[in-house]
Amino acid sequence: MKTFYFKEKDNIYKIFQVIDKLPKKQKEVIFDINVNNDFFKNKWWLKLVLEKASEKNLNIVFVIENNKQEALMKLFQVNYVWREVPMIKKIMKFF
Repeated sequence: MKTFYFKEKDNIYKIFQVIDKLPKKQKEVIFDINVNNDFFKNKWWLKLVLEKASEKNLNIVFVIENNKQEALMKLFQVNYVWREVPMIKKIMKFF
């Protein structure tokens, strides 16, 4: 399974380009989108990406970091995995 990383400033068109360029034999990919990307603030974008993926019979697994993202993924019944946060970051966030 191949992983694609999207930065905070990447837009939906970049995601579409990645989907379009994937070979037909590719059936599953991981999209790791920066938590501050507008993608997670816009339900319509997620819907469009899922429709585009469906056209290519592609299953996308999203990497998430928070409960808001999880709620969005559950709303659209999308596969996701939680990003592993190092213990030191958890401790620093606590203090």
